[in-house]
Amino acid sequence: MKAVEETRQNDSQNGGNFPGPGINDASFQLAYWRGGWFNRQNEGHRATSIYLRDTDTMTDEIQASHILVATDGKSKEDALVAINDIKEKITGGESFADLAKEHSDCPSGRSGGDLGPFSPGMMVPEFDKAAFELDEDAISDVVETQFGYHLIHRTA
Repeated sequence: MKAVEETRQNDSQNGGNFPGPGINDASFQLAYWRGGWFNRQNEGHRATSIYLRDTDTMTDEIQASHILVATDGKSKEDALVAINDIKEKITGGESFADLAKEHSDCPSGRSGGDLGPFSPGMMVPEFDKAAFELDEDAISDVVETQFGYHLIHRTA
């Protein structure tokens, strides 16, 4: 787990004792995947506080596809017009996957925009929030991120 390794490395570089007395990798990983704050204070040892995801917002993995119209190399206005045109085509019955192959600036466009399964926090916050709020088989409104404009299709 990348988070465990980064925390272990940062803690050891700072003279700490990760995971600390009474905290083994298994208990840390369980706390990590359940989310929330994981705190450990022991006499004679530095406190280890590791921010983890909030358990109230955690859900199971979902799967989604997306279409990205990037703002890199074009104006935001042009990108917004383009993504809205694509949204109209989808609303008119055209295939999301076919439109992703034709128009998406993301490499996932080659596979119809399929991003595969992902968990909360794996995507940029705006994308993550929109994707997890969608019902299965729903398509989002336009979502703006630092990369440009997206349409998200929650597939599972």
